[in-house]
Amino acid sequence: MDVRVYVFTRAGLSIYAVHSLILAESIRTSVHSWIEVDALQQAIAAAAAAAAAFIVL
Repeated sequence: MDVRVYVFTRAGLSIYAVHSLILAESIRTSVHSWIEVDALQQAIAAAAAAAAAFIVL
């Protein structure tokens, strides 16, 4: 095997692995932020409902 091909392949695999990790991390971060936003919206809706009930009562 040509050493240059071996080095190029190793570099390509390393770049691919790093890119995959970055992609996975960005997807995980996006999902987490969606979950946090959803939970925050639910908390705001619950607080608004409680405030509305308090005002009515």
